[in-house]
Amino acid sequence: MKHYIQKLRRKFFKLILGRQLINNIEKIENIATQQQELIENLNRNYSEIGNQQQKFFEFLENIFMEIKNQQQTLVNTFNGNYLDYSFELIQKTIELQATHQKTFGSYKNYLIGKSVVLIATGPSLNYFDPEIVEHDAIYVGVNAAFKFEKVTLDYLFMQDYIGARYYLEDSLYYKNKELKRFYGSLKPDIEDGWTIPDNIIISHGASKYYAQNVWYRQNVKNGWGFAVDLTSEILRCYGSITFPAMQFILYCNPKRIYIIGCDVHNITQHTVDQLVPVPKDEKGALYANQYGWKKLKEFIDIYYPGIEVISVNPVGLKGLFKNVYTESYLKEHPEISVL
Repeated sequence: MKHYIQKLRRKFFKLILGRQLINNIEKIENIATQQQELIENLNRNYSEIGNQQQKFFEFLENIFMEIKNQQQTLVNTFNGNYLDYSFELIQKTIELQATHQKTFGSYKNYLIGKSVVLIATGPSLNYFDPEIVEHDAIYVGVNAAFKFEKVTLDYLFMQDYIGARYYLEDSLYYKNKELKRFYGSLKPDIEDGWTIPDNIIISHGASKYYAQNVWYRQNVKNGWGFAVDLTSEILRCYGSITFPAMQFILYCNPKRIYIIGCDVHNITQHTVDQLVPVPKDEKGALYANQYGWKKLKEFIDIYYPGIEVISVNPVGLKGLFKNVYTESYLKEHPEISVL
């Protein structure tokens, strides 16, 4: 009996040990599977790390190349003539600010509470009736506007010498002996003969200003914004002297501006006998003029929202500002409906 019990005990232990062995084998297999998955994950991570390292090295290489290029540019700057150009630019900036401080320094908010009438020389000027504006309005004319007899100008802007030279001297006999003159110098000098010579500016007792000209279609959208501080900024010009004149008027900060004779329709048609050279790209110059007025409207909305702007007998400016028509204009243009 004792022998039988011992034999049975050995079988029982073998059974228990066999089951444990099987369990251990399953655990080992699970561990092996987990190890394989871990190895695969590590391999993927190593691959991703390798890709990230490659991108990082490429990024560093690009930075080093950019630094090298900038260093070379700096060397070229000091070894070449670029530094001379920079000094020239600084000198011109100082000259501009000194000139504009003298020309415009006293006009900041100078016309608060006043109404200002801008007189251009487009065909619609023929229909202007001074009775529609306030009797004490200030008149600002451009180029040959001094020949328009219905009004008396207080200020006169002249710029394009290639056309203005034919009537510049006539303006010296203008009926208003207190007429304040502003003569412009175009930058850059796009063609010889456009800028009024300094000796004429001095002999006429005029104040000088600088205007940046953005004329033709190919460069019009590269133009800068309009001047806010006239004492330190160049005046922007999109192919028409009305833009410098408007920047001056806005700088004076009146309550209301009337725009007269600025048709923005055909840049070679004028009311008074003004000789205007035909631009090489007439359509491009007209496009620049139209584009400039749209940008000026945006400028006014941002910087001078309190100023009322009225376009009298508008042609190209129709719908841009408040439209007002004279009876004589409506009589000859029955197609216009005024509500």
